[in-house]
Amino acid sequence: MPNQDTTQNFVRDGFTWLGYLLIGSSTYTISCFGPFMPFLRSELHLTYTVGALHFSAWAIGVLLAGLSGDKSMQRFGRQKVIWSGSAGICLGILLIIVSRNPIFTIFGALLGGFSGSTMGQTINTILSDRFGSQRAIAITEANIIGSISCFLAPLAVSTSMRYGINWRLALAVPLLTLSILFLTFRKRQVPGSEPKTKSKAAAALPQAYWAYWIVILLNVGCEWSLIFWSADFLEKVVKLPRIDASACVSVFMAAMLLGRICGSRLTRNFDIHTLLPIAAVTALSGFALYWLGNNAILSVIGLFITGLGIANFYPMTLSAAIAVASDRAASATSRMSLGTGSSILVAPLVLGFIADRSSIFVAYGLVAALLATCTVMVFVANSLAQRHEEQIQRLATETSKTSVN
Repeated sequence: MPNQDTTQNFVRDGFTWLGYLLIGSSTYTISCFGPFMPFLRSELHLTYTVGALHFSAWAIGVLLAGLSGDKSMQRFGRQKVIWSGSAGICLGILLIIVSRNPIFTIFGALLGGFSGSTMGQTINTILSDRFGSQRAIAITEANIIGSISCFLAPLAVSTSMRYGINWRLALAVPLLTLSILFLTFRKRQVPGSEPKTKSKAAAALPQAYWAYWIVILLNVGCEWSLIFWSADFLEKVVKLPRIDASACVSVFMAAMLLGRICGSRLTRNFDIHTLLPIAAVTALSGFALYWLGNNAILSVIGLFITGLGIANFYPMTLSAAIAVASDRAASATSRMSLGTGSSILVAPLVLGFIADRSSIFVAYGLVAALLATCTVMVFVANSLAQRHEEQIQRLATETSKTSVN
């Protein structure tokens, strides 16, 4: 159905663009990890396991941010959290660039994950407060910038190496970007930047929120499992040459970008509760074709369709979750990081564990199960959200009648 609340003009102010660029810088940083890891492992003589610990450390940082993000916003204010998060990303990058000891590079990844996630939570909270019923447009656009960053990061690493410079030059990009943003915007007041006194009796997040939380938990697990292991699947199961299989991962990323661009337009005219089930069914259908196609063309087409569907799960689900959380947007975005961090940390590892003991084809059955459960949970969450909204309207009506009497 058309979304009446979002048909009005969507106006981006200075902070909107600042938030987009900050999120893009954080996404760019983590997107560099995969491309530069072979070079870092070679320089420091690291095993695959120690190299993988950098990804795990980043995910643990995201998870820890989920435990503390809302408390940091409340205690220090949003402005300080944003710029300290930006500084934390820069410090993490510097540790990775200059350290010759994996202990420090892994700690740099941990610091980057924690700082980037805390900063991202704060930006999403502000965008939600700023745009209200149009928050889905803003959050989706922020994720579009993140998707573009995912493309630019490996290109920057490969270009640096191709011209005989150094992969570290690619990591100078977010350092420079974040520094320029700080110098340009540091004196501009961030909306809702003042610390707030803690409420004595904050309402618990509603059931509908936790249903959407499960949707994001499952969806992020699927997304990162596909990013981590789709090249192996296409090589081992579909029998594509290794170079072609690796190149086909970009098909998934391109679909994610295209899906979010389309999603940004659709959320202007349709309610996200209508769009989410469509995204879920699209992703599930595409994955079935990718997993069971047993043909290079069908599998790649399926991977593309899966990316189109998965692309809008996170921004739309986060928007729906924040909406039912009402005035607890900070807690809502913070708790979401618990789900994303846990999923990024666990899902690809579990899939790899199953693949080692059976096959990558069997392991992908886990992703199928996650996507199927995720699709069911979308309908459950939407139902709970509708019930929650009806309850709020009923209470408002009863309160109005009481005040009149």
